[in-house]
Amino acid sequence: MGPLRIHSGADNPFWAFFNDYKSGPLANKWVQYFDVYHRYFAKYAGKEVHFLEIGVQSGGSIELWKAFFGPGLHYYGVDIYPYTKPLFESPGPPSVKVFVGSQSYRTFWQTQVLPNVPQLDIVLDDGGHTMEQQIITFEELYQHVQPSGVYIVEDCATSYNPGWGGGYKNPSTWIEYSKSLIDTALHADYFNSGENRTLVTGSTMSIAYYDQMVVFEKGDHTPGSPIQRGDATMDLMPPTKNGDVDTVVLKTLQERYKKAP
Repeated sequence: MGPLRIHSGADNPFWAFFNDYKSGPLANKWVQYFDVYHRYFAKYAGKEVHFLEIGVQSGGSIELWKAFFGPGLHYYGVDIYPYTKPLFESPGPPSVKVFVGSQSYRTFWQTQVLPNVPQLDIVLDDGGHTMEQQIITFEELYQHVQPSGVYIVEDCATSYNPGWGGGYKNPSTWIEYSKSLIDTALHADYFNSGENRTLVTGSTMSIAYYDQMVVFEKGDHTPGSPIQRGDATMDLMPPTKNGDVDTVVLKTLQERYKKAP
């Protein structure tokens, strides 16, 4: 898999399918998403995968996921439109189950969705895109994602759009909320670690930002520690001669490094 591109190519199976997809349920995507999909979803190809997507709408993305993941896909869609359930549900394989309700309500997740789905390998939030929706959904779903799973929020440009509750540097946006997790999810051990470690800290290996996307990779994030190998060291601030090399000091260092195996 090569470097990420804004415009994907035929070597990317997601783009290859999408580019050849001419008729059927409508699918809306930004061009820069396809290489990101391939980077994070490739490990699930041909395997059993439990995938929850917020935002079914016209159903086109279901066709994309079916084509890539194959019969091992268990797809769970969430949408506010009641027609999505009778139109797209299928016992499969691959199986498709749709939950009708608003991602804005914690009770919807807690009573209707989470009790009826297993732990998830992938969550893709392509739903209503408001700040409240993205934050509530993350807080309700993140701990339901497998320890090695992936959580993606798409269309993050709404964090900069006042019409969606966004605004540049507005502290209530999804983007600013996710930035705070760089501290608490990835670096809590380096400042008041006992107070700042959370379940998100212990289960998040990386947070990556792409054009309109935020991607969380889960994993067993135990506190890191420094590690050393070798025994020849440079002295801390060795003396110099007016800021230049002191030949006597250099000779001492050269002898030290010669003795190193």
